[in-house]
Amino acid sequence: MPMSNAPGATGPYAGKTTGAGQAIPLTNAGAVDINALIKGMVSRDVWTYYYTLNITAGTTVASNYSLFNAVAGQIDPYNTGVTLSKVQTNMPSQAQQGFAAPRDLVLDSVGYSFSSNTRLSDQNNFIINSYFELKILDKIFFEGPLTLHPSGTGLMGFSDITGEGVWQNGEVSVHNRKRFGDFAKYIAPLMQFSVIIYFPQTANQFTLLAAGSPTFGNGISLRVDLNGLTDRPVQ
Repeated sequence: MPMSNAPGATGPYAGKTTGAGQAIPLTNAGAVDINALIKGMVSRDVWTYYYTLNITAGTTVASNYSLFNAVAGQIDPYNTGVTLSKVQTNMPSQAQQGFAAPRDLVLDSVGYSFSSNTRLSDQNNFIINSYFELKILDKIFFEGPLTLHPSGTGLMGFSDITGEGVWQNGEVSVHNRKRFGDFAKYIAPLMQFSVIIYFPQTANQFTLLAAGSPTFGNGISLRVDLNGLTDRPVQ
């Protein structure tokens, strides 16, 4: 029978094995060494990594925006007066650095959704003048207009406030996502990736509505979701 990992260990688990026939790792005091027992194991979960692009009202959009390159607690690179929190992103590390092992991502879908307070004219100008590229290392795997990749999330309802009426922001059904299925892409630990939105011509770099409510704009608030399976540490 296999012996315990700690020489001379005693106790009720001394000399016992797991269901796989491996010795139960014990400390010198005879207690089960949980850290050793689960070494190499991961928690594999359905997961969404999200990032929010915020552009203030009255701003002329830049030629491009690189997303997922800041984490909670860091300054928003495109809105420097704001420190990012989990309202804006849950990224554990910057995309340009990749995920720290054992984190990885089997990417099943990408989703874009505007905040419900983003003015419709700003949303339309943003969409019709831009396209995105999703790269893993230096290869483009997905590209095109944002509307090719609906998030499946949003807000729907009605209001009795004058001027609001019935409203809808996004098709609220996960079935509306464009899933990659058998063509899902794998982002391994430490593998660099990028999601960049481009405004390719100077003429496309429009100016958002000026600040103010209700007549003027609130700026752009665009959340991007990366949906799939991820591995995380058990402990």
